[in-house]
Amino acid sequence: VCGVSITPVKNHESNAPCDATCKYCREELVVPSAQHSYTDPCDEDCNTCGEIRDVGEHEGEFVCSEYCKHCGYPITPAAAHASANACDGECAVCGASMMSEGHVGAHNCSTVCKHCGTAIVQMGEHTMDSGRVTKEPGVGEKGEKTYTCTACGETETEELAALPGSSDTDGNGTSDENDAAGGSNENETADEGVSVGVVIGIILGVIAVLGAGGFCLFRFVIFKKK
Repeated sequence: VCGVSITPVKNHESNAPCDATCKYCREELVVPSAQHSYTDPCDEDCNTCGEIRDVGEHEGEFVCSEYCKHCGYPITPAAAHASANACDGECAVCGASMMSEGHVGAHNCSTVCKHCGTAIVQMGEHTMDSGRVTKEPGVGEKGEKTYTCTACGETETEELAALPGSSDTDGNGTSDENDAAGGSNENETADEGVSVGVVIGIILGVIAVLGAGGFCLFRFVIFKKK
């Protein structure tokens, strides 16, 4: 009261190891023997001494999180959930469940989802065009005709029968029949060559036997017949 120094009856003491305030005089003269304890970064009150501290705002793990990542307290997301596509029922950022359109085809006859490409049940039949020949058939070789759906673009292939006839040809593309005809002509030419040779041989033989006079007589007889 008068300001004269006296010897304290007791030392400063706090109510908790983490409290620096003396429980008797309420002055902060006590050296804490422990740290304040909090449940999470968002907790304002020390679990041991009840001291209140300043904490920041609650924060989510992702920009689209709806709850604080420390204490689970509901918060307002900074951004909306985002899915990979319209049929995905899960947020691509945080993994939260979302409403989805479900798998759906671009057309009634589609067999895959228009958003993600997943196979789906076909709801209707294809409407095919008149088709076009994509591979011409040949002799002994089958062809191909392709039909395209006028709605979704799906294609179907039809096999075309091979053309009749033999496909055996030589290196120049000549058929066996032509080869046979050519061989026949060569034989006929060869026979004609043999016949001419025989005639010339007979003439030379006559000249050798009868001499020049005999040859003249032979020539006269031949021309007489002509």
